[in-house]
Amino acid sequence: MSTQFSAGESLQWSHRESNGMLSIRPVRFHRADNGSSATVEFGLLADGTGRPRLFSGVPLSELPRPGPAPRPSWVAPPLRVRAARSPATTESIAERLAAHREDLREAQQRACETHDALMRAADLADQANGLLGDAQRVLRNFAEMDRQAADALVDRLRNGSGDHNPVTEADTAWGLRDRAKRDRDAFQAAHRQLAAELVQARARNIDAINAVKTAAAAVVAAVVEQRADQLQRMEAEAGRLRAELRAALELRVEAPALGPLPVAHDIAGFISSDPQPEALPLGLEQRQAIIGQRQQPYDELLDRLVGGDADADLEA
Repeated sequence: MSTQFSAGESLQWSHRESNGMLSIRPVRFHRADNGSSATVEFGLLADGTGRPRLFSGVPLSELPRPGPAPRPSWVAPPLRVRAARSPATTESIAERLAAHREDLREAQQRACETHDALMRAADLADQANGLLGDAQRVLRNFAEMDRQAADALVDRLRNGSGDHNPVTEADTAWGLRDRAKRDRDAFQAAHRQLAAELVQARARNIDAINAVKTAAAAVVAAVVEQRADQLQRMEAEAGRLRAELRAALELRVEAPALGPLPVAHDIAGFISSDPQPEALPLGLEQRQAIIGQRQQPYDELLDRLVGGDADADLEA
């Protein structure tokens, strides 16, 4: 077996230790021992001469050349870098709000159309159900006539009458009974078809109502964005005014001695302190009550939007 290795070539020595663990070491080819083993270099001798440490009798089957790393079983997809969204402006928020209101109007129109179609489908299904009920009652009447005719024939036979196939009023109604059966079958098929159409109309109406709710929620979200924009501008103005007042507190005047402006201590403390958020009570029920009161205007707005008023807004 040819070694196909040259002296000093880098190899990987892969073999099992006595405990069963796989050991992989980077080594260099030194020489071929025979057709199936070789001597390799690994590390240095401890004598300080710098000579390599030799290992002989290494099977050639344990000396593969270093190859590319194995393909992993799972590769993470490349990162998708999204373009930074431009900051919202008062104009862009107003445009989004107007667009959401237009979407809501279209959804409301669609909901009205599907509701009308649902009412028409329900009316047709009710009519077909009524006709089917009438046909079934007619057939029950014919069944009662057949029973009476059979009882009359049994009585004549017991009395010795030779007329086993008399012409009775029931005989003359057979044609009407067959027609009633055909009517019943037709009404039943029509009712089945109209009932299926009613189910489809109801599903379309439910989808349209859900679309109205989704569009209304988008309008409320845009209103929240609009209010947040107002808050941002108010806080920016408040911050500017607070910085101005703090600078004024540092003003020194001679009246009659050099000193600060005679601003009241509580006002000066308010100017110097940072604004604090409104604190909520510790009780859970009280906190939930306050949060519910704050949510109520937006909840009522959502109800009005879903109810059909696409131009509804927060009450002043």
